[in-house]
Amino acid sequence: MGAFEVVAVPGPRLDPETIREVGSVFGSYVDSDRRAPMHDGLADLIAEPMVPGQLLNAVVGLANVDALVILTLGQNDEAATGLARGVIARSADASSEGVFPAGLTDPLHTQAQAFICRVFGGLGDDELPTEVDGRLLVALAAYGDAAVVLADRLGIPRSVLGPALSDAAARM
Repeated sequence: MGAFEVVAVPGPRLDPETIREVGSVFGSYVDSDRRAPMHDGLADLIAEPMVPGQLLNAVVGLANVDALVILTLGQNDEAATGLARGVIARSADASSEGVFPAGLTDPLHTQAQAFICRVFGGLGDDELPTEVDGRLLVALAAYGDAAVVLADRLGIPRSVLGPALSDAAARM
């Protein structure tokens, strides 16, 4: 078994323990010199024999880590929401060829932003998609990698950010 072995066993559709474990593992990928740590984590997640019912837990876990990185950059919920819907969205769109076929108007942007911004509050349950598929994981990885690149440019050391993300995700 690998880093994401928790998704290889059946469990509840929304299982806080699984979500925390997935988030913690994704957070650990940031503490590296990887160019695209979230996409690398996603590759390892997909390599596990994921039980289909674990998809939503994986989506929420990855979205939580994305939200934590963006909150670190924005410093408050309002600024983080603005970053997720602004510069991070544009960066994810521009750097992830083929992920968002319709550009910034692609529905995957709306879905990714909904799962990320729910952490900051102010998002009604009716704004979350009722169904998800694997494309949302790819979109969330794009958002996470865009946020990590911005953190790099702001001089936030990954050796500090990665462990903090893992710890925070494990406590969410």
